[in-house]
Amino acid sequence: MGRRERRAGALLAGLLLSGVVAAQSLLDGTWSGVLTFRGKEIPMSLQMQVNRKGRIKGTLYLYPGADEVITTRVSGKWYHDRSLSLKDELLAPEGAVGHERYYPRDYQLVFRRSIWESTLEGYWQEQIPTPLTRTSRKGRVFLKKMKTSPKA
Repeated sequence: MGRRERRAGALLAGLLLSGVVAAQSLLDGTWSGVLTFRGKEIPMSLQMQVNRKGRIKGTLYLYPGADEVITTRVSGKWYHDRSLSLKDELLAPEGAVGHERYYPRDYQLVFRRSIWESTLEGYWQEQIPTPLTRTSRKGRVFLKKMKTSPKA
């Protein structure tokens, strides 16, 4: 491989790495919004962190009722087209094991950024071993990045 090809490869690797590093600062933090299921909006929040390889780890909170909180751990991947995929990994102890409204989910979201706000928007579906059918649970997700308070 010649000198020119090595430089081009190093430049491409640098650009890809800078995209993941930028994603870290843009996605890390707390997101708040709603999960929609059969026309009902369920409040939710997501705390996540992205590592240098674009891997995502986080905790998702659903609030289906006034005194109910369903907590799951999620993991996923950030892609260079500004999309991300997440999946429920593990229920926290206060989670919904045996809860009639809980089912593990997969999420496909798109990151959008403007000067006013950053959003994640997309779809979710229950984790099932068979293809999606008319009776499969699925819906939409909309989240806004929560502002961090300025440091004193």
